Formats: sequence, C-alpha cells, structure tokens
Amino acid sequence: MARARGRSAAPTARMIGAKTFAEIFGLHGLKERDIGRDAKEHVRTVQSLVRRVLDAAPEDRPPIDQYDLILIDECHRGYLLDREMSAAEATFRDEADYVSKYRRVVEYFDAVTIGLTATPALHTAEIFGEPVFRYSYREAVVDGWLIDHDPPHLIRTALSAAGIQFKAGETIEALNPRTGEIDTAELED
Repeated sequence: MARARGRSAAPTARMIGAKTFAEIFGLHGLKERDIGRDAKEHVRTVQSLVRRVLDAAPEDRPPIDQYDLILIDECHRGYLLDREMSAAEATFRDEADYVSKYRRVVEYFDAVTIGLTATPALHTAEIFGEPVFRYSYREAVVDGWLIDHDPPHLIRTALSAAGIQFKAGETIEALNPRTGEIDTAELED
C-alpha cells in the first residue's frame, strides 16, 4: 500500500472490499428521474412526485404499486384545499382543477400513507384521516424535549399610556401621501 509523505494512507471502502451505503441501497442522485422498480428507498418531495405523476405522459408515470409505504413529513403543507365545483363550472372546467395536486398525487399510489406534522390543519385530516397520535407542546416541555417559553413582557411607554389626543380647532401637521410633503390642517370638532 502506498504511503503519503510521512503518514499512512487510510484504507478506503474499495480497498477493503466493503460496500458503500449508496451501493447497498441503490441510491440515485436528485436529478435522476427514472427510479427502478428494485429501489428499496426513494426520497422525493411531493412537488417532484406531482411532476413525475401528474405532469408526465400516462406511459411515463410510475405504476400505482411502486411503493409499499409513503411517509410525508410536514404533511400539513397540502396548501391547496379541494374546492366544490358548481354545476355551471362543470360544463367548462375539468374536475382535476378543483382537487389539489397534493391530494391527487398522495392518492395516486396504492400504498400505506403516513403523514407527520406538528401543526395539523383541517385538510390534513381530510387527506390522511384523524391523527392516531398526539403529543402536545405541554407534554414535550414536561418530558424535557422542548423548553418552556417565558411569557411576553409588556412594555409601557408614555405614548401607549396616554395615547394621542387632539382638540377641535387644533392645527396639526400631516403627511400628504401623494406628494410626500408635510401639510398643515385644522381639525374639525
């Protein structure tokens, strides 16, 4: 084994015959669009799945049974809520315009879907069902996972205590938003 000037060279995974994590699990780069059916793990954003499933030609879409499990972190971010379509709109719009792309891509695959979020929203339960586990802020503080915050401090100033008061007939200065100049005005009662 060759030595680098005065210190020994550490053996690499290739030199000792071990496989790398990427080789064991068949990891692909982020830019690689085609994921083989033999891939054991696949990490994607929901947005990239929308492109891969909804924006692709039908023959280029992945099969619906590609995944056994879909795990979505921050699942409350299915921002676009499903909307009701009126009878008039049904004559000229596609139903897909009213169902969020997020929901359509989640429901496309025939897989167990688990959504994780600390801030569930109404549409979260509509897509994933009612939460099966809740862990409150207070519980996390008591268990030592979070630090309790101090209550806010009220800062009193002379302006906040006394307010601003004007008298009828008083002349005041006011900013003219159109010109940017200070004008004077006499107050009515």
